[in-house]
Amino acid sequence: MEKVLLYLGVSFLIQHVSGAKVFVYNPHFAHSHFNFLGKLADILQEDGHNVTVFIPELHITASTVSKNASILVHRWKKNRDTLFAKPDHQKLIWGTGIEAIDFVTFTEDLLTDLDKVCDTILSDSELLSSLRKEKFDFGLLEPVDNCGFGLFKALGIDNYAIETPMAVSGIIASSHGLSGRSFIQFPQDLDNHPDLTFLQRLENFFHPILFRIFNNHGGIGVRAIKSHVDPDFDSSEAKGNARVVFVNSEEHIDFPRPISHKFVYIGGITVDSTRKSLPSEYEPIFNSTSKGVVLVSFGSLALSKDMPTDFKNAFVSLFQNFPEINFIWKYEDFSDTIADHLPNVFKFKWIDQKSILSHPKLLAFVSHGGMNSVLEAVHSGIPLLAVPLFGDQHRNVKMLEFRNTAIVIEKSRVSPSSLSNAVGKLMDPKIGYRVRAQKIAAIIRSKPLSARERFTKYFNHIVDHRNEPDFFEIKERKFNFIRFYNLDLYSFIGFCSVSFTYVIYSVLKIIKITPALRSKNKVQ
Repeated sequence: MEKVLLYLGVSFLIQHVSGAKVFVYNPHFAHSHFNFLGKLADILQEDGHNVTVFIPELHITASTVSKNASILVHRWKKNRDTLFAKPDHQKLIWGTGIEAIDFVTFTEDLLTDLDKVCDTILSDSELLSSLRKEKFDFGLLEPVDNCGFGLFKALGIDNYAIETPMAVSGIIASSHGLSGRSFIQFPQDLDNHPDLTFLQRLENFFHPILFRIFNNHGGIGVRAIKSHVDPDFDSSEAKGNARVVFVNSEEHIDFPRPISHKFVYIGGITVDSTRKSLPSEYEPIFNSTSKGVVLVSFGSLALSKDMPTDFKNAFVSLFQNFPEINFIWKYEDFSDTIADHLPNVFKFKWIDQKSILSHPKLLAFVSHGGMNSVLEAVHSGIPLLAVPLFGDQHRNVKMLEFRNTAIVIEKSRVSPSSLSNAVGKLMDPKIGYRVRAQKIAAIIRSKPLSARERFTKYFNHIVDHRNEPDFFEIKERKFNFIRFYNLDLYSFIGFCSVSFTYVIYSVLKIIKITPALRSKNKVQ
C-alpha cells in the first residue's frame, strides 16, 4: 500500500517544547468534521502545545487542515470521491424517502473503505515504529472512527480526550454511564426532547432502531484493531476511558439532559465573535432594500443546483411573494437561469456566510441545519427557516424549534405555501422569533468563559494531571444490566417482603385457629 508522509511546520516543534506532545487523529472523510478537529488542533498549537495531526486520507484534497500544527498525512492509493460528491449522492440528500434505507449502499461503501484504510495503518510496522519514537503525551480524536483508539494503543498513548462536532450521541452518553441508547452512533434522535407528542415519541423510538437494522456495521476499524492491536478491544470502553469529552453544542439551545463532569460544551469555538466587514459584492444587496435580506444556503454538501424541480419552484414562489425583501441564494450553477427574472434574488456559487449573518439587516436564514450553520446563526441572533436534509440536522433544528427561534419544514412538506407562511411568521414582530434569537445570543455572549477558554483550560488541566486517577469517571458505566438497574436489590427486597408477609399470615392463622381448637376440646 502506497504511503506518502508529509511533515510540515517543523519550526513549531522547536518553538513549543514546553507544551505537551499531542497526537491528533483526524480522518478526512467528512468536510465539517475534518475542519472542526483541525481548528481544535490549531488552537492547541497556539496555546503552546506541540501538536501533530495524523490524516488518513480517503481522497486527495486541497482543503486546509491546520494552519499551525505539524501535519502527517497517510494517503491511500485508492483516490476516493469526497462525501456526497457524486450526482447520485445529491439525490439521496434531497430525496424524501426513508433515510435509514436510502443511505444503506452509500454508507456501507464508505465504511468498508475506512476499514481498509485502518487495516493499512495498523499493519504498517515501519509507520508505527517511527511514530512511537515521538513519545506522545496525549491524544485527541473524534470517536466516530475507532481506528484512532487502536492507533493510540499501538503508540502507547494511554491518556486522551475525544470530541464530537455534533451534539452528544447515544453511544457516547451510554459509554460514560449516562442515559442513552448505545446503538445510536450519530445524534439523530430526539430522546431528550421534553415536548414530543405520543406519535412523535413513537416515531423517535423506532427510527434509530430502523437505522440500526439497515446499517448494522460493527464499528469503523474494530476488525482491524482486534486483528493487529488488541483482540479484546471494546469501542464503548475506549470511548468511556476518555479523560474529557468536548461537545460542539451550546447548552442554551440544546435539550436539557443529565450530564457528567467529563462533558465540556464548546459550541461556537469555530465562530468568529468579531463582526466582519461585509464584502463589497454584498453591499448593494443590503443597501437597496429597506425591509432587509434573507440568506438561503444549504451548506457545502447539499447543492441547491441539484434540488428537485418542485423544490426550486417552491423557492422561486417564495422570492416572488416577498418582493420587498432581497434574497441571497447560494446556487452553484450560473448557467441555470432560474430566478434570473426576479430583481430581488442574487445568486452566488460561494458565500461569506459569517459576514452575512452578522449584518444587522439580515432578517432570517434558510438553512439545512448543519451544526456549524446553526451555531453561527445562534451567535448572530438570527432566526432560522430550517429544512433538515439528513443526519443530525433534524435534531439540530429541533433544538432551535424547542427554543422558539426556528421554524422547521420537513423535506416532504416543502411547497410554495409552506415556505411563504414560514417566512411570514419569522418576519412578524408580534410572534417574536427575532427577539428571542437575539436574547439567546446576548446570553451566550455574557457567559463567564468563552468556548475557546473552556477548551484550552480544561484541556490543559487534564493534560497536567493525566497520570492521576480519573476522578470524573461514572463507575456505573461498567455495571451489568442487573446491577445498573438494581434488579438484584429489588428482587431481594421483594423476596423478603413476600416471605415476611407469608410468615405474618401464617402466625395470624395459627393464632386464629388456636382458640377455636381449645373451645372444641372443652366441648368434647
